[in-house]
Formats: sequence, structure tokens, C-alpha cells
Amino acid sequence: GGKVVGLEGARLSVTASKPADAASSKDAVSSKLVLLDGLTYSFEKGERVVIVGRNGAGKTSFLRALVDQMPLTDGNRIVGDTVRFGYYDQRGLQTSGDKDETVLKFVVSQVELGESNERKATAAGESDDERESSLTAGKAGGSKAVNDDVARQLLNKFAFPAYRWQDKVTKLSGGERRRLQLLACLATRPNVLILDEPTN
Repeated sequence: GGKVVGLEGARLSVTASKPADAASSKDAVSSKLVLLDGLTYSFEKGERVVIVGRNGAGKTSFLRALVDQMPLTDGNRIVGDTVRFGYYDQRGLQTSGDKDETVLKFVVSQVELGESNERKATAAGESDDERESSLTAGKAGGSKAVNDDVARQLLNKFAFPAYRWQDKVTKLSGGERRRLQLLACLATRPNVLILDEPTN
């Protein structure tokens, strides 16, 4: 067991737009939609949870609040010291914005991010002296060759043949981008995986 992430008295509201009078008006009226109202829940180690609800019910907003991409309106979010979230966002693949970024370069950057996240999470559970030693040693980190090798292994596992590694991410098909997104999510070495509509 062991608590991974928990919510205490969590309240989450979002602004929703709806027609003032669906029959006669094109003007939208904004209102507050309450998604969570005093929720207290602990997600435990090894637990698998499915969030089910109709479209627009706030499932994505809830998940974003869980991974701290959206603030709670009220209440507390408690996360274990060594938790590393992997969040598969339904909005699609998030890249650096570099139009010339290749598939291999992108995956290497995710492997490096995962290595950094793992070092920080490990250091969070250590004493001050141990933490300083870990972070100093970690700056050397995995060598570029090791990170490149890990990235190549992941690309092979996700059916990206070597001749595609120098392709630009922006040129990938929609299906390839979704596959690369899942690969990137796993490359960051999460120990808590949150998937928002992965089959879309």
C-alpha cells in the first residue's frame, strides 16, 4: 500500500459557456460549473482507477488538477515525495515547438527529462547530505550515448524503424504522433501513469 496522491476537501470549478436561450440567442452566458465539491480520496500504490463520465462532465479537468496542471478551487492535493507522473494528455503530443525537431531528438529529450525527474524524486526521500551528493553525482547523469541508446530502444519497441528517426516530428501522421506521445510519456520514467482518452 501507501498513498501516492490524495485529495482532501477538493473543490474544482471551471467556467462553462452555454447559450443564454438556445432557441433564440447566439450570445453565450458564462457560468461556474462545479466539478468537485469537497472530494476526499487517496489513490494508493498499485491501484488502477478508471474515471467514467459523459462528455463535458469534467474528467479532463479533474485529471489536470490531479497532476497539478490546473489549480484546485479549494482544498488540498497531497503527492508522495517520490511520485513521478506520466500524463498522456488528450490534447495530443506536446513538443518543444522546434519545427525542425527530429523524432530521435525529441525522444532523447524525454529520456533526459525522465532521468532528471527520477534523480529529483530519489533525492526527495534522502537526507540533506545524501540529496546534495545524489544531485551532484546526477548532474553527470547518464551519458549522451546512454540516453541515445535508450531512445533508440524505445523507438524500436514502438515500431519506429531507424529510417524514420531523422524525420521531423511535425511531418508525422496523426497515428504516429499519438504513438510517439505514449512513447514520450513512458520515456519520462513515471511511476504513476495517467491516460486521458488514449484510444482517441
